[in-house]
Amino acid sequence: METFKHINILFLGGGRRVTLAQRFIKSGLNLNINVNIFSYEVDRYQPISILGTVIKGLKWNDKNLFDDLKKVIEKHSINLIISNVDASLMTHSKLKEIYNAASCISDIEIIRNCLSKDNFRNLCVKEKISHIPDWDNKTYPFFIKPIQGNSSIGAQKVLCKEHLEHVLKFSKEIYIKQKYIQGKEFSVDCYVTRAGNITAISPRERLRTAGGEVIVSNTINDEYLKLQSKKIIEKLNLRGPLCLQFILENNTSKLFLMEINTRMGGGIIASLEAGYDICEMMINDILEMPVNPTLVGKELSMKRYFSEYFNEINN
Repeated sequence: METFKHINILFLGGGRRVTLAQRFIKSGLNLNINVNIFSYEVDRYQPISILGTVIKGLKWNDKNLFDDLKKVIEKHSINLIISNVDASLMTHSKLKEIYNAASCISDIEIIRNCLSKDNFRNLCVKEKISHIPDWDNKTYPFFIKPIQGNSSIGAQKVLCKEHLEHVLKFSKEIYIKQKYIQGKEFSVDCYVTRAGNITAISPRERLRTAGGEVIVSNTINDEYLKLQSKKIIEKLNLRGPLCLQFILENNTSKLFLMEINTRMGGGIIASLEAGYDICEMMINDILEMPVNPTLVGKELSMKRYFSEYFNEINN
């Protein structure tokens, strides 16, 4: 086995993930490995530049994206590729066919199904996974989500028939219509090695969100959430870092799967701080070193806020 003194990690859409980059660097040092961060971005002006090298790239829907990323991976001798935005996932999964040793990600078909709300619903029906029921076409309020949406953009509660007509009149989106459920929302950060071993399942309650990103979250050792997550991972043959999202209905105590992110969730920092060192797991995984599972983490509360960084402008 090759001995690494340093590794190069490529974020696809690192953006504001400065703390995540710090965690990868820290985990590398714990393994006596220097970690270099590169981040492929649509524009250069991203906070990730504080810790890493920003590579100005193409838009995620550009037809030449695959070839451009291949050049970046070869030029910078990338050891590990990490998707941080949904728009990069399909291309990343295709890259796995060439750069399998640098990729910890699910297969392209499961990613395609998880990115589409319509496909995801059909997948849950096929695999008999408890998911949010479709709207019954009569009960208000209900909930709508764009079929290809993410970060809660365009998702909203519909209060009445006139409200729905207004939304459809001024939107070009195609929506999925679901029962409106009141309850507690949970995210479960997971890691599954390339060999299929589940080494982390970290549930946390989503207490407050902004723009689809959690800003207050409590990690919890909930065995039922862990068990249900494990069953879903095994049933769907998932790989890599994952974020499963559930809602526990108030009046029935039924647990519904809302969606699966086949990448790290925005609030994964809480799970890392709780002791689930998914960053170290990923580094060990791609270096073909033993990946030790974490079964129980600390229960703690995460609160996020803006922080400023300054540097002189060199003209």
